[in-house]
Amino acid sequence: MKFKNIRKLERLGIFTYIGGLICTLLGILVAAIHLLEKDFKHIQVGIFILAIGYAFVKTGRQLSEIAAEEKKIQLQN
Repeated sequence: MKFKNIRKLERLGIFTYIGGLICTLLGILVAAIHLLEKDFKHIQVGIFILAIGYAFVKTGRQLSEIAAEEKKIQLQN
Protein backbone atom coordinates (compact mmCIF):
# COMPACT_ATOMS: atom_id res chain seq x y z
CA MET A 1 0.00 0.00 0.00
CA LYS A 2 1.27 3.47 -0.78
CA PHE A 3 2.33 5.68 2.12
CA LYS A 4 -0.12 8.36 0.97
CA ASN A 5 -2.99 5.89 1.22
CA ILE A 6 -1.87 4.76 4.67
CA ARG A 7 -2.05 8.36 5.90
CA LYS A 8 -5.53 8.75 4.45
CA LEU A 9 -6.60 5.54 6.16
CA GLU A 10 -5.20 6.81 9.48
CA ARG A 11 -7.10 10.07 9.14
CA LEU A 12 -10.31 8.25 8.23
CA GLY A 13 -9.89 6.03 11.28
CA ILE A 14 -9.39 9.02 13.57
CA PHE A 15 -12.35 10.87 12.05
CA THR A 16 -14.73 7.93 12.42
CA TYR A 17 -13.51 7.26 15.97
CA ILE A 18 -14.09 10.86 17.09
CA GLY A 19 -17.41 11.02 15.25
CA GLY A 20 -18.44 7.79 16.94
CA LEU A 21 -17.54 9.15 20.37
CA ILE A 22 -19.63 12.24 19.74
CA CYS A 23 -22.58 10.15 18.53
CA THR A 24 -22.25 7.83 21.51
CA LEU A 25 -22.31 10.73 23.96
CA LEU A 26 -25.28 12.29 22.16
CA GLY A 27 -27.12 8.98 22.26
CA ILE A 28 -26.59 8.72 26.01
CA LEU A 29 -27.74 12.31 26.44
CA VAL A 30 -30.89 11.84 24.34
CA ALA A 31 -31.80 8.62 26.13
CA ALA A 32 -31.21 10.23 29.54
CA ILE A 33 -33.35 13.26 28.67
CA HIS A 34 -36.22 11.06 27.53
CA LEU A 35 -35.83 8.91 30.62
CA LEU A 36 -35.96 11.94 32.91
CA GLU A 37 -39.06 13.23 31.13
CA LYS A 38 -40.59 9.72 31.42
CA ASP A 39 -41.12 9.66 27.66
CA PHE A 40 -40.59 5.93 27.26
CA LYS A 41 -41.87 5.87 23.68
CA HIS A 42 -38.89 7.87 22.41
CA ILE A 43 -36.02 6.33 24.39
CA GLN A 44 -35.41 4.07 21.39
CA VAL A 45 -34.11 7.09 19.47
CA GLY A 46 -31.34 7.61 22.02
CA ILE A 47 -30.51 3.92 22.06
CA PHE A 48 -30.35 3.90 18.25
CA ILE A 49 -27.99 6.91 18.21
CA LEU A 50 -25.88 5.20 20.86
CA ALA A 51 -25.67 2.01 18.79
CA ILE A 52 -24.69 3.90 15.64
CA GLY A 53 -22.01 5.80 17.57
CA TYR A 54 -20.65 2.56 18.99
CA ALA A 55 -20.47 1.09 15.49
CA PHE A 56 -18.50 4.14 14.31
CA VAL A 57 -16.11 3.80 17.26
CA LYS A 58 -15.47 0.14 16.45
CA THR A 59 -15.01 0.92 12.74
CA GLY A 60 -12.57 3.72 13.52
CA ARG A 61 -10.59 1.45 15.82
CA GLN A 62 -10.36 -1.23 13.13
CA LEU A 63 -9.26 1.29 10.50
CA SER A 64 -6.56 2.61 12.82
CA GLU A 65 -5.29 -0.91 13.49
CA ILE A 66 -5.17 -1.70 9.77
CA ALA A 67 -3.30 1.53 9.06
CA ALA A 68 -0.80 0.79 11.83
CA GLU A 69 -0.14 -2.70 10.45
CA GLU A 70 0.29 -1.37 6.92
CA LYS A 71 2.65 1.34 8.15
CA LYS A 72 4.69 -1.27 9.99
CA ILE A 73 4.92 -3.40 6.85
CA GLN A 74 5.83 -0.33 4.76
CA LEU A 75 8.64 0.64 7.14
CA GLN A 76 10.09 -2.87 7.12
CA ASN A 77 10.48 -2.81 3.32
